[in-house]
Amino acid sequence: MRRLSTKVVLIGLLIALLIPFPTVVVPAWRVRVVDYLGNPVANIKIREHWCHYSVEREDHEADAVPTLEGYVSFPTRRVWAGLLPRALGPIWNVVTGGVHASFGPKAWIQGWGNGYEGSVRYDIQRDVPSQLVVKRGSP
Repeated sequence: MRRLSTKVVLIGLLIALLIPFPTVVVPAWRVRVVDYLGNPVANIKIREHWCHYSVEREDHEADAVPTLEGYVSFPTRRVWAGLLPRALGPIWNVVTGGVHASFGPKAWIQGWGNGYEGSVRYDIQRDVPSQLVVKRGSP
């Protein structure tokens, strides 16, 4: 009887370690795309990139086009993972990536088109940037 209860507890613990729960990778992000003078830029492509490198192996991306006022919005991005993958993911990153391994949530927005280009990064220690300044590239 004792062995059976030990097995039940261990199986329950393993299941609990695998049950996924959400973590925000990047909150909802509304950014205004402007040129160096602060004028809105509407006619370019904007791409959001995000990944939680401790539990995911591939980046995600989504495209949008700014409004005439230069605004573009992206929804909250989440990752779902259990405690066991969250604990083992960083170890796997070190084994497979070595000194190039990345950890935790990362996100950035880039814009390009019609001679403009630029990008802005999200730092989890700060609010999402509210402005993306794009510059004219080389002709």
